[in-house]
Amino acid sequence: MKKVLIITYYWPPAGGPGVQRVLKFVKYLPEYGWKPIVLTVENGNYPAYDESLIDEIPSGCIIYKTKTWEPFSFYLKINRKLSNNIPTHILETTKEETFFSSIARFIRLNFFIPDPRKGWIRCIVKEGKRMIEKYKPDLIFSSSPPHSVQLGAMKLARKTGLKWIADFRDPWTDYFNLQGKGMLSVTKKKLGKMEESVVKNCNLISSVSQGVGDLLMKSKSKDLKVIYNGYDEDDFTELKKNRSDKWRICYAGSIRKSQTPLNFLLALKKLPRDVFNTIEFDIYGSVHPEIRKTIIELGLKKILRINPYLKHKFVVGKILNADLLILLIPAHKKNHGIITGKIFEYLRTGNPILGIGPIEGEAAQILESTNRGKMYDYEEDFNNVLLNLYKNWKNCKGKSNILNDINFYSRKHQTRELARQFDLLRN
Repeated sequence: MKKVLIITYYWPPAGGPGVQRVLKFVKYLPEYGWKPIVLTVENGNYPAYDESLIDEIPSGCIIYKTKTWEPFSFYLKINRKLSNNIPTHILETTKEETFFSSIARFIRLNFFIPDPRKGWIRCIVKEGKRMIEKYKPDLIFSSSPPHSVQLGAMKLARKTGLKWIADFRDPWTDYFNLQGKGMLSVTKKKLGKMEESVVKNCNLISSVSQGVGDLLMKSKSKDLKVIYNGYDEDDFTELKKNRSDKWRICYAGSIRKSQTPLNFLLALKKLPRDVFNTIEFDIYGSVHPEIRKTIIELGLKKILRINPYLKHKFVVGKILNADLLILLIPAHKKNHGIITGKIFEYLRTGNPILGIGPIEGEAAQILESTNRGKMYDYEEDFNNVLLNLYKNWKNCKGKSNILNDINFYSRKHQTRELARQFDLLRN
């Protein structure tokens, strides 16, 4: 069987969409003639943990874990010492943050280049060479963020002469969460040179969307392949939707400051009392402090619950049992190519989706083409939108309806597309 060395920082027990992308590739690649060999970290520092994902690692999968020295741990210690008011999202700002919080963020942005995981680069090269000598893989595949992974993979490809695919789940220098947060121009210039070097030297760029790929390519000439995150049909096995007398609204994932759905929340507050009292709105993930404050000020705590991060299999059950799913695309200038990983699992449920973000973006196109929902601008007046969705639910018109034309977005199909690119490169 052909072999590919997969380099990834995020691996079970890490939780979140980043780890699932690579984990599902590892799961399905053998079906298309590729044996994955995984290089990851032993002592990673993850924002979320999900022990249940360990069970999804294929039996017999070759996994090497290396130790790493992480400046990120040092940064966290600085942050804790300087401030007790750490934002929910480490690069996010808050109105109440202290001077020391802003100093800690400045250190994070300008002293840890390209990112706080840079200590792993040397380990990638050292252990990667050993693995290549032992297993003789045909290709290297590296997935980021953290983008330090790409720098390690680039050095490894140079030393071994293997062809290399650089996979990006987020943009690099044009990542929206870095804008306006205190990054110096000299820092951005250094990052730009690193990004340019990676794009120039890899044999193929793969990305989660066309927009993310375009931000990386800019004027550079390089082959690009979009490999969507997708949904895994196995995650829905044995799950059944239960009918409820409550109108269940659900959002899965973190909500950043740039995703504040103010008009949507105002519309919830203005709903007729009989409709308002029927609603159960659950958010599963971290929420920016200022959004939490807005929810309280609008008197929405009665119907809106903010739940902590849940294991992936439990979240899938929650979104399947919802009657309306909320999708929030960050409000930034370069947001047209943002496709959050949850959109594909949302699609698989067959439940109505209300998206808020760029109405001509890639996520909006996916909702329209699958006929499972609609994207609205953040400035939209959601009063009538919500009332119509409620009436559809009341009349049972919003019940689940699994569509045949979403199979293209399955993890299995997307992995087949990736394996096809592997074959083309190898030949």
